[in-house]
Amino acid sequence: MRSLIKILLASTILVVFLAPATALATVTGNNDTLFNNVCSGSGANSVVCQDGGVSGSNASSNPLLGPDGLLLKISGVIAVIAGVAAVIVVIVSGMRYITSGGDPAQAKGARSQLTNALIGIVIIILSESIIAFLLSRL
Repeated sequence: MRSLIKILLASTILVVFLAPATALATVTGNNDTLFNNVCSGSGANSVVCQDGGVSGSNASSNPLLGPDGLLLKISGVIAVIAGVAAVIVVIVSGMRYITSGGDPAQAKGARSQLTNALIGIVIIILSESIIAFLLSRL
């Protein structure tokens, strides 16, 4: 029981510390300083500079990788589906633990399932943070 409390506490701490990091990664993801002078001089006629893909005004309108891009939407949908599935598994494993009736094998199986579901939730949160961070750096 103590290990379950430790796992729940650790996952809560991860959520509390990673949720602001995800928001910060999406807000401060500005790499214009890296490519400040790319579209000046002889490079001004390139296709990338004409499209605004490097440091132009359309840099955030990329339909695939932008803030409203397809990749971010797909990863969000997958995360929501996986999160709902993980919560359902947590509920089912809790019910299994309650109805184990003192049988150590059933209780151990339910605890194992609950631990795996909580690890899955942490992985889902981490993956969303990593995707948001990487997309903010592109």
